[in-house]
Amino acid sequence: MADNYYMLQDLRILIIGTGKIGQQLASYLNFFDNHPIGINTNGRTIDSFRKTFSLDQLEEQASIADIVINILPLTDDTYHLYNKGFFQNMKESATFINVGRGPSVDTQDLYQALQNNAIAFAAIDVFEQEPLPADHPLWGLENILITPHISGFTPHFQKKFMAVFFENFTTFAKEGELTENEVSLASGY
Repeated sequence: MADNYYMLQDLRILIIGTGKIGQQLASYLNFFDNHPIGINTNGRTIDSFRKTFSLDQLEEQASIADIVINILPLTDDTYHLYNKGFFQNMKESATFINVGRGPSVDTQDLYQALQNNAIAFAAIDVFEQEPLPADHPLWGLENILITPHISGFTPHFQKKFMAVFFENFTTFAKEGELTENEVSLASGY
């Protein structure tokens, strides 16, 4: 039975999305002596990660990960990125976590992967259709944790959000530029 328990530092954690949220999560994991691997568009190095790979190397890295965490935005490239082929490529003992965007996961393929034990567990905060219909078969599975799109809620969210807004507003009014969280319309995030 002891073989079913692991130390956090012994798990290979793959964070897909190395932006501010991914970096913060990586820094927390580093504190607990786990040094996560990151996936971003081009594999550029990010300090909080032991190593980073490009999105083209996702399936290779996911196949050896114990925990796969999606934090990617939704773009044409990430729509249904997590599908039947992706889940079949993961380790059967692996956990998949989605706190990114719902449509990046093919919900039916996720259901099949969990039902057939292609992956061991999933924790899903966002879905293609929200709320997840009450009669959806995912509700009947024991190897999934479903949360109601709450992963982004933090204490004092409004205060933090308004601080960013006012900083951007002030800078934009003075210089015509944003200082934080600027979205690239070309890339979609």
